[in-house]
Amino acid sequence: MEGNDNFFVKIKNAYKKIYEKYHNINIKIRKTVNFAVGISVIAVLFNANFSLVYGVALNGSEVGCVSQKSVAKEVIDEINEKYAPYYSYLDAIDEMPVYSLKFVRKSDITNEKELCENIKKASGTMTKQTVIEVDGNALAGVLNADEANKALALCKERFSDENTKECEIESSVEIEEKYAPSKLLCGAKTAAEKLLDNEYFEPLKVLTVEYQTLENEIPFEIERVENAELYEGNTSVEVEGENGKEITVRKIEKINGGIKSDSEISKTTEKMPKNQVLSVGTKERPSGVGTGSFLVPYSGNITSRYGQRSMGNHKGIDIVGPVGSPIYASDEGIVTYAGYEEGGYGNIVKIDHQNGYETYYAHCSEVLVSSGDVVKKGDLIAKVGNTGRSTGAHLHFEIRKNGETQNPLDYIG
Repeated sequence: MEGNDNFFVKIKNAYKKIYEKYHNINIKIRKTVNFAVGISVIAVLFNANFSLVYGVALNGSEVGCVSQKSVAKEVIDEINEKYAPYYSYLDAIDEMPVYSLKFVRKSDITNEKELCENIKKASGTMTKQTVIEVDGNALAGVLNADEANKALALCKERFSDENTKECEIESSVEIEEKYAPSKLLCGAKTAAEKLLDNEYFEPLKVLTVEYQTLENEIPFEIERVENAELYEGNTSVEVEGENGKEITVRKIEKINGGIKSDSEISKTTEKMPKNQVLSVGTKERPSGVGTGSFLVPYSGNITSRYGQRSMGNHKGIDIVGPVGSPIYASDEGIVTYAGYEEGGYGNIVKIDHQNGYETYYAHCSEVLVSSGDVVKKGDLIAKVGNTGRSTGAHLHFEIRKNGETQNPLDYIG
């Protein structure tokens, strides 16, 4: 029994020694692990909040911190491209930036917009101003937003008048305070001129709208009715036609005064037309009866018209032409006189159209018909001449209705 006790005592003592030995080792390991963990945590926290970056300086001034040099280069390239026209297409930023490595908080890394402004400021060639950009291009700069809005208002006024019902800026416009070429800075009036007549970029587009109201006639139609009491070829108006009236409204859009679109937006009939009723003769026409419509007997130039003139009342029209030119019957009828007549007419042909109308053809060089002949409309009856009281070769042409002279131009147009 005592032997057993000694055995267990030995085991207990051995265990105790082993425990004490390895316990001390565990303490060292734990310290080492804790130190490593602490370093790792510090490293993670540092890496999460700080970054190794490039400090950027231009013309001796620090303009920001960037993660890569290419970021600053791209910003400078964009500035040079955007403002090239204002520097005779040379680089606005022609200095090379200076870079230096440094650790900074990640929150202190400069964003591109701030970097851009800082670079423009450091360039020494740009001024802080309120820039008016049109479709992404800087067209003008003024002192403040009020001046910018005044310039835009002047642009709208330029294309507005009493007919303008709507006016707005169609271009995309941004007004922002920033650094820009010093030559952009001006007053509102000059800014408006730069916006509308820019030598480098597309101008500001001002859209105006006008509404035009037009009053148009609606032509009446002719309703033809056969009439057995009228000769063939003759007509008579039974009911006078009346034109109708419609009101059309058109919308006219203009860009900087030039028409962009012209469209009809409404049409209203204010008065309906009234048809003309025209009787059309169907009765067979006897030989020698005229139609009542007249053609031009000779197609020369009219040198003297119907009515009062210095030498008295002119009963017809004079149509000038070379001697021997053909003269045609203005309508069907019966020749009542063909020959020389005293009193100034000289050689003359007179035709009775058997419907109240007569026509005279005077100063002829030659008469080709005889009294009593039946002539059709368009038949050759005489030739232009210079007989009777005449100052040069021409045809004197008259139309008479029931014995009264008429203005031939009302009939032959």
